[in-house]
Amino acid sequence: MQLTRRRGLARAALALALLLGAAACSPAEPPHIVLFTADTLRADHLSQAGYARDTSPRLAAFAAGAWDFRGAITVIPKTAPAFATLFTGHHPQEHGVRANFTPVPDALPMLAERLAGAGYRTAAFVSNPALRRENGFDRGFDRFALFAEGDGTARVARAFLAFAEEPWERPTFVWIHTIDPHGPYEPPDRYAALFR
Repeated sequence: MQLTRRRGLARAALALALLLGAAACSPAEPPHIVLFTADTLRADHLSQAGYARDTSPRLAAFAAGAWDFRGAITVIPKTAPAFATLFTGHHPQEHGVRANFTPVPDALPMLAERLAGAGYRTAAFVSNPALRRENGFDRGFDRFALFAEGDGTARVARAFLAFAEEPWERPTFVWIHTIDPHGPYEPPDRYAALFR
């Protein structure tokens, strides 16, 4: 009796797995992917993460319709090594990028390269000089723009908005990275006293 029940559960589990596998392999159009990242932004001080003050209404609106990786933890608190891990899937001990401005090894495929190989249109708009082209962070991107001087984040936003006006006829992967929360933090006057 017990063996029959186990076989029945095993068959049901196998059928469910096959059904889910078939659904995952359906010819549906791959989704657009927009990856928004920010240097030194504390999740525990964001509205959508439960912070009591309304610190991030626009990010909260964006996150309401997006995947929000609240359980994600960086393997290293340095920009280039953390992004080398994010984009290769390898730990810093494996990819060897343990400091900013260290290149990502050419032998390790980057996320944008894999997505481009799967037919995605790719673009990156970043404002941290540690993520520069010379370190390999442009690999796989059809368009890669680094705005590391002056008002970088505003320039990132303008470049992305111009790109967003172009046709999105095929699956698109866009990476937007801002550095504004990074120190030394000097907020504009209109925000300086907002949360005192």
